[in-house]
Amino acid sequence: MFHKPKKHNVFLVSLLVLIGISLFVFLVYMYINKDYSKHTVTVIDKNDTSQTLFHIKNNENAKILAKRLKAADYIENSLYFWWYLRSNNFIPQIQAGTHYLSKSYNYSNLAKELTKARPYEINVVIPEGYTITQIDHKLTELNLISAGNFLSDLEIFNISKYEFLDEQNTEGYLFPDTYRVFGDNFETKNLISKMLRNFKQKIDLVYDSDKSKRSLKDIIIMASIIEKETNDKESRAIVSGILWKRLDMGMKLGADATTRYAVNKISAPLTYEDLQNESPYNTRKFKGLPPGPICNPGLNTITAAINPENSDYLYYLHDSEGKIHYAKTNDEHNANKEKYL
Repeated sequence: MFHKPKKHNVFLVSLLVLIGISLFVFLVYMYINKDYSKHTVTVIDKNDTSQTLFHIKNNENAKILAKRLKAADYIENSLYFWWYLRSNNFIPQIQAGTHYLSKSYNYSNLAKELTKARPYEINVVIPEGYTITQIDHKLTELNLISAGNFLSDLEIFNISKYEFLDEQNTEGYLFPDTYRVFGDNFETKNLISKMLRNFKQKIDLVYDSDKSKRSLKDIIIMASIIEKETNDKESRAIVSGILWKRLDMGMKLGADATTRYAVNKISAPLTYEDLQNESPYNTRKFKGLPPGPICNPGLNTITAAINPENSDYLYYLHDSEGKIHYAKTNDEHNANKEKYL
């Protein structure tokens, strides 16, 4: 026969369970707080007062943040530091962005630094010879923009205060360099302005329109071709002399780099169809300079375009290892083709 448990037995069991849970919580609390006070003032290295950059992501979990701080060797115990942040109400105050931390900081110093908002800055390296499309890809890879944003912003960028630009095309004038940008609040127009200002500062060092028989536009177009047609400083001035000579003689430049730009091929072999492309950038088919630069050249290459080296050469080609071989006549050039290609 079934008997209902007496009320005082139920109460006693409940009381024992409650006492057990309270004891467990107390023991956990005591475990967490074991040597807790000591850890709040302990530092990794009191003699290392140097500051290094530490970036906090948007809405980053405090426990994950504490683990990353431990992995970066700023704290000894991630659980204790998380507990410190929580018990002192620092977690809601933590700011995403760049923070300057030191291994000489205790918990209080670290926590206060994490509440200071600073913009997240990164270096963007634009190599010499990059096209505007490659720059767009670079910024996309760095998660600064969505693909195509840089290109579309170039089309609407206000060029009125840049007197060296006579048209909206900025290819060739975005100076390749290392640029410091804000990662959290990146704006393409700010980078474009920096690159154009940098170009103006650099070009003023090497180009004087009153002394040059070439326009700045022609110089930059030629420099962009030389940038793509050469891979060492020594050959730039020689190739510059050859290309200017061919241009002045009314010969086709015959630069594969311009055809590659026309058909959007960076390194794949050019086909017969590519060489017959009707683009004005195809200098295998049309005489004269292409209508605009094919990349953004560096200062050394621009200098080579301004100061070409005179030689008896009229032709050049690259062998399979990228080495340039020069020729004075078409027969010598054909011989080089047989020998090196």
